[in-house]
Amino acid sequence: MSSVETHDFAEHLKQANSSDAYQLFDRGYKRFFGTRIVRIERHPNDMRRQRQGIDVTVHVAGDHDYRIEEKYRPDRIYPDILLEYVSVDTTGAPGWMEKDLHIDYLAYGFAKLQTIYMLPWPALKLAWEINKEKWQTLYKPVAARNNGYTTWSVAVPIWDVRKAIGDAACIVLEPLTSE
Repeated sequence: MSSVETHDFAEHLKQANSSDAYQLFDRGYKRFFGTRIVRIERHPNDMRRQRQGIDVTVHVAGDHDYRIEEKYRPDRIYPDILLEYVSVDTTGAPGWMEKDLHIDYLAYGFAKLQTIYMLPWPALKLAWEINKEKWQTLYKPVAARNNGYTTWSVAVPIWDVRKAIGDAACIVLEPLTSE
């Protein structure tokens, strides 16, 4: 059984690019990266970066740039993180979890909680590959109806996403054989 929500993409994008969202994320980045931040650069109109999943680049001292995709939930408190696996059902376009994004982190922000989860993308992506079939069976699919198409996500409990990321980051290798 799926949950059906009416989704206005333009309104969602407006909320994600609002000063409230920017303030929440910027405060989170300052806490996460500390005094090493040199500059926070947003890319709302850069379509090349947007296609790569890059909403913002956080420049830190030492010439390192962190590329971040932001997901913003402004209105309610949820116990889960939506992981999008189909972007446009009429064309079969993959959701962002099925893409090879050029990001370091997925920043998932809850405005009502004033909380951001900084999820390392390589570990989240591997956790998805390992667990997606299980998660799509165990947890609620969420259909976001848009104008002429539907986007599909799965609502995975936050604790399960965090545990799966930790598990994915522990790489167990086969022993080397001596010849």
